[in-house]
Amino acid sequence: MFFIVRMGFSLVGILILATIIPHNDPWRMTNVVRVVNPPLFIDVYPAVSGWSFRISEAMAGIILVLGFVIPLLLIPATRQGFVFLKRNKPALFSTILAFEFFAFTLIAVSNDIIHDYKSVFLFIMFGTLGSLYAALGLAPLVEPLLSTESLKRTIKRLYTSVRWIILESPLPFFLVSLFLVEIALTVLISFTVFEAIPHVQDSVAQYFQGKIFSVGHLTVPSPPGEDFFGYLHMINNGQWYSQYPPGHPFLLMLGILAGVPWLVNPFFGSLVIVLLYFLGTELYDTKVGRISALLGLLSPFLLFMSSEYMNHTTAMFFFLLFTLFLIRSLRTGLVMHGILAGVGLGMIACIRPYSAAPLGALFLLYGLYQFVKRPKELWRAAAALAVSTGVFGGILLAYNYFTNGSPFLFGFEVLYGPNVRPGFGHAAWGVPHNAFRGLLQTMNNLNGVNKHLFEWPVPSLLFVFVLFMTGSKNKWDYLLVGTFAAVVFAYFFYWFQDLCFGPRFLYEPAALLLILTARGIERLPVVVREILGYQYSVERIRVGSFMLLLLLFGLGLSANIPPHLRHYSDSYWDVNRDVLNALEEKGIKKGLILTRTNFGGVLPANPPLLDGDLIFARDLGLQDSTIVKFFPAYEAYIAVGKDIQLYKSDGNTPGITPSNR
Repeated sequence: MFFIVRMGFSLVGILILATIIPHNDPWRMTNVVRVVNPPLFIDVYPAVSGWSFRISEAMAGIILVLGFVIPLLLIPATRQGFVFLKRNKPALFSTILAFEFFAFTLIAVSNDIIHDYKSVFLFIMFGTLGSLYAALGLAPLVEPLLSTESLKRTIKRLYTSVRWIILESPLPFFLVSLFLVEIALTVLISFTVFEAIPHVQDSVAQYFQGKIFSVGHLTVPSPPGEDFFGYLHMINNGQWYSQYPPGHPFLLMLGILAGVPWLVNPFFGSLVIVLLYFLGTELYDTKVGRISALLGLLSPFLLFMSSEYMNHTTAMFFFLLFTLFLIRSLRTGLVMHGILAGVGLGMIACIRPYSAAPLGALFLLYGLYQFVKRPKELWRAAAALAVSTGVFGGILLAYNYFTNGSPFLFGFEVLYGPNVRPGFGHAAWGVPHNAFRGLLQTMNNLNGVNKHLFEWPVPSLLFVFVLFMTGSKNKWDYLLVGTFAAVVFAYFFYWFQDLCFGPRFLYEPAALLLILTARGIERLPVVVREILGYQYSVERIRVGSFMLLLLLFGLGLSANIPPHLRHYSDSYWDVNRDVLNALEEKGIKKGLILTRTNFGGVLPANPPLLDGDLIFARDLGLQDSTIVKFFPAYEAYIAVGKDIQLYKSDGNTPGITPSNR
């Protein structure tokens, strides 16, 4: 009977996990469909077959509640944990607080902007339920196998080898290996998935701004026929430039001048892995530092973001640089450490100014507290930090002045007006922001972190919960989670939300979650021995933790990364190289290319002064004769994806459907 019950748990768990594995589309696990009359229904497409089934949201909720309650009541360790917490009031208090925050990160609500979050929520919840049932069913059945001497020796050898590589190998070997693996993966994805071009409107505009910088200009004159060159996030009001601050475009300019713009984000993303080690070591110890760096390498959120051109990657690098050298400056009082901390903070402001304040606030307050306590030791480092930060702040204000006409006027507001600012009642487009929308977006962003950080079938913040469940009193734990919460709170007031490789507005502080996860992994023996009451040796718990993480990453990466790769490579954000590839295949080296496909795929190929051999403009149908007259020395072509034909002045280009856009 015992065997049948265990096999039943295993079968249910495996079926649930098979159900949530995505198909070609990473969002295909569930589609929330509103039928003629409420309530909502959920269409589920199991990966193991071609059929689907539908359940109501209410039924899904009942399944989840009963599914979690029943096994938890049957597990002796759960009852032991409740007894321990009942007797230990501080541990009970910290566990309740940690659980409340953890539970809040799991809630997701679809809204008129984002419709994918309920799929994320259901993936996490059913993934956790399936993993729990599979573990309950298989653990007692697998344990006898693990007790055999040959298998124990094999696992021990594997664990010992991996432990040596991660925790005991020479530091240069460890860091160089992680750096090289990360840069190889990101460059590979950049070329094979993203075709080495920017895909998101934000990165397209910033790349083009980098090209403007590369020809020695802050802005260039608006092109003739402005409508033919209009693009989201590009200002075109007599001067042509992007709405973004100069930090990230400047770094892209360096890559453009070197002929390797596709290398900028992979390079800084790989340096992030190295900085994770040094920050984890500075705050805690080398074990936490090494595990943090490895988790950074294994994070799909970091991997995909570092493979494209978005400014979040460079912002994360400079945030870690600021944090690391601020902490070092407080320890050493060295001027150079203060300068580097200021460079980091100043560059964050020049890349993502709205994020800079919450990212730096708590660390600066802590630094101020230390300065008040030890002014004689720290005044030089503090002065260096202030001066270097001020230099970059001055650069940002000067850039605003020369481009937007005022030091305190950003390009965002030039393009969209005051409604682009954070705050209730604001929205550059769509419904004005309010507190309720802010709450929904906050829950959705946290829910997104739980999936995209590691792509596990269980919440990615699981070990952060474990850390605070143990009642840790380490000040750095609270400073890191507080900084993450500060960024979450800041974006509560921001009107826009989207998914771009994950909840991108929480990307920079996600680095802190990697370090906290490493801390949670290190604190796992405390949970197992003191809270759950299992008197296993610490080494046995470490081996078990290793096997658990191996399973989580194995399931997550094998099930979720292939659909993401297919999704991102399928003209992500409707941008691709089809027009550029077709020009190369046809040998067209000079011409005015009027394109009817997404302009983001060709805008970055334009010379900023429109003085190159190939010039790309929008096809506006019958208005095209206007732009053709501005470039009389160029043969004009109409391009629709891979189909390129000579332009005909009557608008009826052979083989091309006429356009009235």
